[in-house]
Amino acid sequence: MIAKQVMDASAVLLNDKALSVFTYTDQIPFLNIALDELQEELELNNVPTTNKTAAVITILTGITGIGGGGGNPDLPPNTVEPINLFERVTGSTYTFMQMTKVDFLPVNQVPTAFLLFWSWEGDTIHFVPGGATGSVDVQIHYVKSIFKDIATETDQINWDRAKTFLTYRNAALCAEFIGENLERATELNGFAGLALNRALGIATKGRQSISTRRRPFMSSWRARRIV
Repeated sequence: MIAKQVMDASAVLLNDKALSVFTYTDQIPFLNIALDELQEELELNNVPTTNKTAAVITILTGITGIGGGGGNPDLPPNTVEPINLFERVTGSTYTFMQMTKVDFLPVNQVPTAFLLFWSWEGDTIHFVPGGATGSVDVQIHYVKSIFKDIATETDQINWDRAKTFLTYRNAALCAEFIGENLERATELNGFAGLALNRALGIATKGRQSISTRRRPFMSSWRARRIV
């Protein structure tokens, strides 16, 4: 799916099929806002399309983190947040063992052949001071960002299931902030909310049997959500 498909459909909802008022240039900033909102919803609901397993990263002796520079290996591309880390001694054929996530790393941990603990702070994975006594292979399960900012109408949007939500939400934002038509924006936000619930329901129905309640997509609704 390309951005043009969403913006053309939004223009139709705004009675501007010719895009004489709601041009691509005018719509793009609002489409990017809608994409950011959708990314947050996908992360919040742990939708499988945002889950990723990274290639094995070898942590050399003395390395105390992933990301953050300073000689550390880089985080996997588009990392939003790591979920689980697993480790095994480099060169071994043993099964990866799950590491323990902690809020604060042990201060007086004696270095061993394994890292054992990890924490997530400042967009960096931190290991115990001193690291491991030998090289360790680490595998990361993480949440990734799947959308990039749209710059032109020909840019790609990497989740086709998002089209209905993005069409309504983009149109709602344009109606409110370009057309200054709050009534139309409110109605379009209602349709966006229904579309979002359908998209999330389809994406998660294979993992859970929890029914979802349909609700409008409004800033006040988002503020009241309990996670």
